[in-house]
Amino acid sequence: MAEDGQPKAELVTSPEPAVEGGSSSSSAKPIEELDEKTAQLIKEQAQASFVVHGEEGVSKSLHADDGLEQKSTIFFKNCKNGNYTIDSQCTKILIEGCENTVITLNGGIYTEVVEIWRCNSFQLKVNTRVKTLQLDICRAIDVHFTNPTDFDQVVWSNLHDFQLKVEEHHLVTGVPQVKELHEDLNEETDQFIIRIIKGKLLQEIFVRLANGFPTTEREAKEFDERQERNNQAREAYVRRLLNKKGHKIAPELNKLKKDESKAGRNDNCPCNSGKKFKKCCGSASAVKQKQQKAQEFVTKPAEPKK
Repeated sequence: MAEDGQPKAELVTSPEPAVEGGSSSSSAKPIEELDEKTAQLIKEQAQASFVVHGEEGVSKSLHADDGLEQKSTIFFKNCKNGNYTIDSQCTKILIEGCENTVITLNGGIYTEVVEIWRCNSFQLKVNTRVKTLQLDICRAIDVHFTNPTDFDQVVWSNLHDFQLKVEEHHLVTGVPQVKELHEDLNEETDQFIIRIIKGKLLQEIFVRLANGFPTTEREAKEFDERQERNNQAREAYVRRLLNKKGHKIAPELNKLKKDESKAGRNDNCPCNSGKKFKKCCGSASAVKQKQQKAQEFVTKPAEPKK
């Protein structure tokens, strides 16, 4: 406890993990007796964490002189009415449950990751590279990147009254705004990503592909279009090759040609199945099946001439 009665920031080192198959009691092997790889892994996991917990009305800068190490993960928890500036380098920054607090980031962050959750009336000023800013279950959040080259993406869920400024770019968003575009929104689980695309801040909802890979509708559509162009180019090449040799397989390949309609991923499938195109003929499994069928024709030996 500090002299002014406020909780004091502490440098906390995570306890040494138990050896696999053993326990944390004195019966566990000393680290010196472990193989070199295991010993190194334990040392890396036991990195220091710099914790600022429960402070109220505090304004200060955090430096290496305060015990902040370059490998430290800085963790702000339940701080109120404070103003902090981080000038030293660190590994990662975590912020939970803070209210009416301002944090300015000047020092480099090795992982380029900042995570914020359950915060209200919170301001983040970014003067260093942050590749991923994660925001969850927050209200009245103001984030300002002074340099657009330091910004890459914001990923958020269950967010209300969020303002993002990246130099001259400005976006105000949150659950009420995105519900206008996504009526079936699940605000507790659906995630959104914000990036600068073609010179503008673009906000998109995450979707999951059949293989579980997270992407957006725009990127999925662009991928499908590239895949379609590649498939058409390969098909055209095989057809020219077979026609050149006088092979009778070319007519069969024509029957397998993909539907070249302009159906969008969310449009009804042209095959009249009643399903959306992305769930029917445009699905990854359907495309793969057609490609396999085409491959069977290509590899099928020609019938001997009589």
